[in-house]
Amino acid sequence: MPPQPEVRELRSRTPLRPTFPDVYLSPEGVIVRAAGGGVEHVTFNGAVDVRRRDGVLTIRVGDVVLEFDLS
Repeated sequence: MPPQPEVRELRSRTPLRPTFPDVYLSPEGVIVRAAGGGVEHVTFNGAVDVRRRDGVLTIRVGDVVLEFDLS
């Protein structure tokens, strides 16, 4: 199994498969483009849940969970 990408916002343990340089695909079809160790772009044709709590923005995109510190 290929190593997981180093993406500081990634919180889920969903295995991401590399498809192109710095582009990864989750089992549910979430495409994540990473640059400089962070998320640059996410593409998904499905439900997205966005929540903000205590200065943290949590985004659930299919089977991928990302967290951003807003403080």
